[in-house]
Amino acid sequence: MDILWENNEIRQHILNCWGESTGECYQYYSFNEQMFYFSNNITNLTKLISCQKCSLNDWYNVIYHNDRIRLIRHVEKLFKREKENYYFNYRIYVDDEQLSWISSKGKCYFNEKGEAVFFLGHLSTQKNQRAHEEQEGQGALLKELEQVHLQGRDGYLLLVDVDDLSRVNLRYGREFGDGVLEGLRDAMCDAGPHPLFPFRVNGSSFCALLPDAEKAEVEAYFHTVRKKMEGQCTISGGCVSWQEYRVPRSELLLQYAESSLEAAKMAGKN
Repeated sequence: MDILWENNEIRQHILNCWGESTGECYQYYSFNEQMFYFSNNITNLTKLISCQKCSLNDWYNVIYHNDRIRLIRHVEKLFKREKENYYFNYRIYVDDEQLSWISSKGKCYFNEKGEAVFFLGHLSTQKNQRAHEEQEGQGALLKELEQVHLQGRDGYLLLVDVDDLSRVNLRYGREFGDGVLEGLRDAMCDAGPHPLFPFRVNGSSFCALLPDAEKAEVEAYFHTVRKKMEGQCTISGGCVSWQEYRVPRSELLLQYAESSLEAAKMAGKN
């Protein structure tokens, strides 16, 4: 596999094929060359990268300044092997003036000596990430819970909240906080064995329905979300079982989850 990636022609062909088949832009970073390589659809994301490769600093220059600062901190941890999987949302310049949110995911690969060899990931626009926007919101959540009660299924309702979001907004700006929330939503979507579509229930909280899940599976899911958000924010969670409480109204179940979340916050957050 490493030999394939070391061959420039084969590597570029693979990146282009992946980009054409998925519609997402794929990126490869060589630590030896200190260069980024992109699938040929990179120009769909930004017109400021005119070819299929650039340096790390050139890529940083495409990224909006406020997001660049936190991204650099995140990347440094990746390169030091403090984390292997990369998961981040930030804004890039489409042209000299227009900005666009993108979601970036990938993994850093190391050799037997523990040295970083290459990074492989993909970029997608937030338009794709919001394909299920209509499923968000407290009203949609309550409607879904009603169906759960009618079916008699067991499972858990998990409420996840960004700790001290107002302080984050005050320190880094509202747009930075919006990026953190986008990151939390995406992290909750991808943290489970199957895609989940979290419901936005207030300014800093998202709910996830975990049907037929055991308690240990819910805990593992939350810890995965928390791991994905490291370097961006800390989160707290509150969780209730659907069938254990057997409340007559879905609003009460959500209130129980909010009470559980508040207890977690009182216990020290994160």
